[in-house]
Amino acid sequence: MAIPLLVGVVGHRKVLKEYQGPIKQEISTQIDQLVELASKQHTEVFIVTSLAEGSDRLAAELAIEKKLKLVVPLPKDEHDYKRDFPSSVEEYEFLASASIKKFVTEGSGVNSYDNSSRWIAKHCQIVIAVWDGSFDDVKPGGTSHTVDLRVSLNKQEHSLENIAGYLGPVLHISCPKQSGEVLQKTVWIWPEGASKLSISEYLQPVFYFNTGVLNLDSEKLITSLNYLSVENHLNSMIATTFAQADVYAMDLQKKYIVNLALTILTALSGYAIQQTVSNWVGALSSSLLITFALVMIVFANRRRYLTTYLEYRGLAEVLRISYFWKVSGIKHVPTDRFLNHHWGHLSWIRNTINALWIDDNIRNDIELAKKDWIDDQLNYYQEQQSKLQETAGKWNTFSLIMFIASMFLAWLSFLIPNYSDSLISWSGVFLLLSAAVNHYVHVRAFEAHALRYKAITTPFRWAKDMWNYSSYQEKQKIVNELGSEAAAEISNWLETHRTRPNKLLR
Repeated sequence: MAIPLLVGVVGHRKVLKEYQGPIKQEISTQIDQLVELASKQHTEVFIVTSLAEGSDRLAAELAIEKKLKLVVPLPKDEHDYKRDFPSSVEEYEFLASASIKKFVTEGSGVNSYDNSSRWIAKHCQIVIAVWDGSFDDVKPGGTSHTVDLRVSLNKQEHSLENIAGYLGPVLHISCPKQSGEVLQKTVWIWPEGASKLSISEYLQPVFYFNTGVLNLDSEKLITSLNYLSVENHLNSMIATTFAQADVYAMDLQKKYIVNLALTILTALSGYAIQQTVSNWVGALSSSLLITFALVMIVFANRRRYLTTYLEYRGLAEVLRISYFWKVSGIKHVPTDRFLNHHWGHLSWIRNTINALWIDDNIRNDIELAKKDWIDDQLNYYQEQQSKLQETAGKWNTFSLIMFIASMFLAWLSFLIPNYSDSLISWSGVFLLLSAAVNHYVHVRAFEAHALRYKAITTPFRWAKDMWNYSSYQEKQKIVNELGSEAAAEISNWLETHRTRPNKLLR
């Protein structure tokens, strides 16, 4: 089980008979290309459509023919929805019966159709729009409005709280409204200002993740799953992807720390030899060690140990929130407060969380949110804060001792002139060691992380204190507010620390 690729299909409800065959064939061709691309990267394609007449049903028929999973976000209660197409109810029921998930969308849309089209625009990584390409009559819930949500930045629908919530590529398949018109070439439409990527480049972060998780240790995955409610995550995509991201992040963090430590030690050894050995052997050894340190930095940066670790850690933590929101019966996704102003290299994380929200294999039990999230996370943050402060203190003390030793040797070189050259060299070595430790502490950001943990314990402590005095609805509100604050904090943490590149100490 891995991150799915949700392909939403919206389009005209009336597809003229002369175009039905060519358009269905073009939808089929485009879906086949996406399936072929995704299957090579161990990624499953889901087709998402509301099963309105016309384009929606052409796509649903193809999903059934190709044995793809079908997800149906309904604009209204099914009984009322069927009244909108009384002559084709049987066709609808046949297609709907093949879906793996069927649900009524909720939201703040202008009308019910607006809610379902917004759900598709927000939760699908790719949207296929089967329409004439005109924006002359943009109405909420219509195809042109859905496309506009996906590609236009300056929309009133993009609130200040969620500027980037709907943005993503749209595949436009031509569907003329008038007979005799020529079908236009199928084209990709990208959000305003976005780099024009190939679709494989756009999906590369998901493909990279899905391929990488195949090699993860199964025992570690089970351990990570146990951080959630053990009895509650059977076949849950959210829980499984959380465990995968959690283990993957820990593995990458270890590789990054080892590379960082070896780089600093290697560079420091080169500098020390340069200071203390004045012959050609010393010069050669020093040059080789410093060059090797640079090679390790280039290797780590090319492998993206740090940036990928941060992305996967951010993904895991917001999926943890998603899981316990599902446990608590909260209907909306936590990405409204996570990277909500960001469109770019990190948008795949938000898109992944939105896509996984289709997961229904989580049993509601709000008390598990208290036991397995609020209590556990509070204890974890308190322990980490204490541990990081202690670690930072030890390293800073060691750095200070090295600095004092350097200063002491410098004074000795003045008092004992006969040994001044040797003492000055070793003074430089200790000074470099002090600088190296300071660099390591700065890059690892022990103190910054400790302050973050201290800050985030406050809302968790508040939630714990309020829990026993709250009704069910009040507990839902606590979980909702706590998750929103945590998602915003994770977003800030990710964007801040992602700018910390691996460098030689200066």
